[in-house]
Order: sequence, then C-alpha cells, then structure tokens
Amino acid sequence: LIAEAEGETELHDKLLSEAIEAVVSDVQRSQLQILQFRSLLLSEQQSQEDLVTLEAAWKNEGELDLQYHYGKLYALMLFQMEEKAEAAAAIREQLQLLPKGAEGKKASLWLLLALVKGAATQEGLSALQNLLNLDAERHFHLSALHLLAEAAMTQNQSRNIIPILDALITQPQTHPLLDHILYLRATLAFLGGYYKAAEALLSENLLEQFPSSSLRKPALYLLARIAWEADAPEYRTLATYLNNIRLSLRSGEERSLLSVLVGDALFLNGDYINAADTYAVAIREVEAMNLVEQRASWLHPLLFQRTMALLEAGALDDAFAFLDQSIEELGDSIYRWQAEWNSLRKLKAAGKLGLVQDRLKRLFEDNRLSTIPASTLIRFMWMEVEIAVESGDYSQVPERAQNITQMLDGLEPGAIELDQQKHILSRTLLLEAQAYLANANDEASEVKARGAFQKLRSQFPDAESTILSYLIESRFYASNNRLVEAQKGFQALADLYPQSPYAPIALFEAAVAAEQRGGQATAEGPAGILQRIIEEYPEAPLSYYARLRRAAIARSNNRFTDALILYDNLRQQYPNHPQRYRVEMARADTLFALSQQNKEHLKQAASVYEYLLDQTSFPRDLRIEAGLKWGLSLTKAGNRRRAKQVYARVIDQFLRHTDNNQRVGSTGRYWLSRALFSLAELLEADGAFQEAQKLYGYIFTYDLPGQGIAQEKTRE
Repeated sequence: LIAEAEGETELHDKLLSEAIEAVVSDVQRSQLQILQFRSLLLSEQQSQEDLVTLEAAWKNEGELDLQYHYGKLYALMLFQMEEKAEAAAAIREQLQLLPKGAEGKKASLWLLLALVKGAATQEGLSALQNLLNLDAERHFHLSALHLLAEAAMTQNQSRNIIPILDALITQPQTHPLLDHILYLRATLAFLGGYYKAAEALLSENLLEQFPSSSLRKPALYLLARIAWEADAPEYRTLATYLNNIRLSLRSGEERSLLSVLVGDALFLNGDYINAADTYAVAIREVEAMNLVEQRASWLHPLLFQRTMALLEAGALDDAFAFLDQSIEELGDSIYRWQAEWNSLRKLKAAGKLGLVQDRLKRLFEDNRLSTIPASTLIRFMWMEVEIAVESGDYSQVPERAQNITQMLDGLEPGAIELDQQKHILSRTLLLEAQAYLANANDEASEVKARGAFQKLRSQFPDAESTILSYLIESRFYASNNRLVEAQKGFQALADLYPQSPYAPIALFEAAVAAEQRGGQATAEGPAGILQRIIEEYPEAPLSYYARLRRAAIARSNNRFTDALILYDNLRQQYPNHPQRYRVEMARADTLFALSQQNKEHLKQAASVYEYLLDQTSFPRDLRIEAGLKWGLSLTKAGNRRRAKQVYARVIDQFLRHTDNNQRVGSTGRYWLSRALFSLAELLEADGAFQEAQKLYGYIFTYDLPGQGIAQEKTRE
C-alpha cells in the first residue's frame, strides 16, 4: 500500500503477488486479489485474460462480501473495456445475489448501474429511484440526487424525473434528504416556468419544515430569483428574501452586495425612502471593508444610487446635501456628473428654475469644469438655455445657443454619439429661434428667427425639433393675428410630416385659424380641415374634438339639423368618452334651437338637461348650466311651476350649500347668477316681489356676476 501511495507501481505489483502466495486463508487471498484487480483497473492495463480471471474469481467465491467486491470490480472492468451491456448485466446479477438487508452494498450497485447505463436512460433513472428508496448512507442519496439534477438540466429529463421526486415527497415516511428533494423539485418547477409551484415548495415546505437546513440560503436565493423573474416582478418580495439572506451573514463582500441588491429592489418597488436608508447601510458596510483598489467601483455607484433614491422620494434638499457631501469621494467620476444631471432635471421638473440656475452657475465656475465629460457639459449648457427660455429670460439665449453649436463642432469624432449630437444641435437651433421670436419687437429679430428655423429645417429635416418648429412659428403668427401665415404653417406641418403625432394637432390649430378668419365650408375652410383629421387620423384623440368642433361650426352657421346629426353620430361612436357630457350639452342646445320648428325637440332638450344635472360625476359648472337651461326649457314649454322648482334646486344645491359653492368655477358662478335672475323674474310675474328681492340680494352675498343689474332691480 505504501508503494502504491508513492507511485512505485512495479514494486507494488511484486509485493502484492508475494503476499497472495504467502496467505494462510482463502479470505486473505480473496482480499488481496481484490486489491490486485483494483490496481489493474487504475492502471488501465487490464487485458481480456485479466477479465476472465476476475470473472472466475467472482463466480467461484463463496463468501458474500468478497463475492460482492469481485462482482463490482468485474463490472467496472467490463465498463472500462467498453462492454457496457455486459457490465450492466453483471451488476444486475450481483444485486440478485445480495441477501435482504445489505442496503449499503445495494446502494453502491444501484449507483454503479446508473453510471454504467447513464442517469438519463430509463434503467438509469430506475436504478437511482431504487437507491433513493433504500435505507442507505447519506452520501449515496446525495450522489443519486446529483445525478438526477444533472440529467434534468443537461439532458432534458425533467419530465421523467419529476414523478420520482413527487413520489419521494408524498410517501408516508419522511425521507432523510427531504429538504434536498424539495429543493431539486422546486428548481425543476422554476426552470419549467411554474413559479407559483416552486415558491410553494420552497416557502411552505422546505423553509417551514426544515428551518435549519443547509439549503436555507440557496432556497432564499431561488425565491428571490422567482420574485425577480415573475411576469410582474415582485420587488418588495425580492427585497424581503434578499434581506433574510443578508441578516444571516455577519459581514463581508456578500453581505454588502446583498445590501446593495435590497436597496435596488426597494428602489424598483418605488419605496425610495427605505431604498435610500438601505443604500446608506451598504455605504457604511463597504467603507468598513477598507477596500483600496475596488473602493471606487463599490462606493461610486452606491453614492449615485442613494442620491437618485432621495430625488425620487422628493427629498430634494437631502439629495443635494448628500451629493455635496459625496463630491470629494466621487471626484471627477462619471457618477458625479450623472448625479448632478439627474438632480438638476428633478429640480427643473419641480419648477425650481432659480435653484437650477444657481447650481449650474456653481458648476460653470468650478475649476474642474474641464474634467466634465463633453457630452455632460453640453447637456448642462443646453439645460441653461432651456431654463432661460422657460423663465422668459431670452436675452442671452442666442449667444448661449451659438456657444453650444460651436462646442459641438469642435468635438473629437466619437466624443458624443451622432444621434445625440443631432438631437442637441436641432434642439438648440429651435431654442435659439424661440428666443428671437420672444424678442420679435422689430423686423430684425423676426428675420433672425426665420433664419434659425430655415437652418434647422435644412440641416435636420426629419428631427422632432424641425416638426415642432412649424408649430412654434405658426403659433407665433396666430398670436399676432397673422392668421393666413399661421394656417399655412400649420398645414405645412401636416403635409410634410403626415405620420407625426403633431400632424392632427397642427390641423386642428389650422382649423381654428381658418375659423377666426371667417373661412367658409371649403376644403381649406375650418370644416374641411377638421374633416381631414377625422378621415386621416380616426384613432387620434383629437378626432373626437374635431367632430365636436365641426358640429359647433354647423350650429354657428344655423345649420341645426346638420349639427344634430353630427352630435348623434358622436354619441354612437364615442359612448364612453370621458368628455361625452360636452356632446350631450351641445346636442341639447341644438334641440332647444330646433324647438321653434318642432315642439317635440323642446321636450327632448329638457330631458337631456335634467339628465346632465343629475350626473354627479360630471363637472359642477356644467351641471349648473344644465339646471339653468332645464328651467328655461320648462318656462318656454309653459310649465312655470316646475321651472321655479328646478331653479330653486340649483340655487340650493350649488350656491347655498357651502361645500359646493366653494368648488364652483367662474363659469358656474355665471350660470348661478342667471338662475337667480330667472327665478326672480318668475316670482315677480307671480307678484312675489319680496322673495324676488331676496334672490337679488344673493348676487351680492355670494359676489356673483350681474351685480349692476341686481342693484337696479332692488331700486325698482
């Protein structure tokens, strides 16, 4: 044995042969021969003669233990000589020779048979199942589970292995390795996409039944992965599982990494305050690791992410304070400038333009300005221009915009991605043109604006900024009552960019300009332009409002029958539109107008007004208008008593009820005033002058429109 351990093969064989000759019992001889055959297997020098000799020893051995070893060696030698079928037959025969209760030997042979046949074969799987059902040593069961797992994951045998595992899980007696079986079964369920089943096996079975299992940590990791990979990721659950693992660790890289991951999961869940707190814990843990070379790679992303969490939580002051405190650690890291950029964007979105300008000024005055990546520096400069435009400070915009253009022209190729560069340049030219228009007090400024628009459109014909330039320029003309130019510009956008989402918007504004010009019902008139929206952009949100405005134009031209048809079509096409009440009100007004010719229309109008008044989900101002018009319809129909009741209801519900009164808008207050005057007139006609005077007093009490008329009425 010493010679074998020291690699003295020839000496080993010589001494072993001498020992066999010197033995005094058959048992000793058999044991030594087994060593001799094992040595042959290891040396890979076995011959057919050796195989015959070993087979004879196996067949002739009467002692069961020795026979078992001979049989096992014989099967191994057959396997090594590529005679797998014979090897498997020998194992099966040896299994038959073993007496009842030789569980360890049977386990070894079943394992060997699975290896010989292959764990993915039917006989191999059956061998492993038999092994797992034996009362054998733990290492045999672990080997069997390992082979099953390997067959499932590398040879697509999950379908055949799952029933084996399920039988072991549900059998009456608890298997010694049930926690391992549950883990493997859960893994296969997860890999098969059965996340709920995998989660139940892990949380309800493994962790609950075996809280101290060595597989607790892998099970929690798998549960975390299930939460992450769900169709709708369960970030809160993910954070919980990762935190459970984290709490089981004292310190070190894995605990710190888990702290980061818990923070990320909370961040993704929208729990920004707890995410920020968790990142703070992770930062302290990383600092305690006393890293040198890896310090920046750990700390910089964490400092950035905690800043982001505070920003998303709305804690802007805390975010900026933390960022300022982190600047020394971050240095000129890209994370510092990304944090600055995102922080400024949040501040800008919150409308705190003055604070953004102050911080940008500090950044531009910083001596380390040259260390800012070119792409980030240009973004800062671009934001400065945007804020100037939004705050109405246009005086320095053209100069700053030109500085951005010059800087972009001077960049090394590849310093900024080409698409990003085009976006910034086109957006900058648009802002420059806007600034000139804002200061267009003279013809020269307008000429400069047109020059900037022309440059933008020629250099970047397909950019979004170019499309927007037509809207901005046309709106400028419209605001200055230059309606022909405005309409022409709006229609140019729709003609040049018919696929743009801005096209229906431009057409709608073109229709408004045409209507203001007094355009007739031609292709270039408002109705014709609105019809283009309806036909070319039927799915656009503005299609609804185009139809509504077409009907309104028909009404304004006293084409009430046409308008009624259009409103009826709208009701059918958009029965659930959130602003369907506008159609109902306009339709009722049209019916009211048609009642001069057909009294039936008056009843229909009154019915719609009543319906609108009763709808508590509709705007209050509209409901008050509906109530007033319902009263007018009843008065016109000669039902003065009912009209008085309706006016009284409107006044009581929306004026004298304090909560409703406070939430009535300016339009609603106008209609309330009309309701008071209408009711007062009916009361005066009935001789109830004192009650009418009281109503006129409400005009002053509630500070409603019409106080001049009310004052004259009180004098009468």
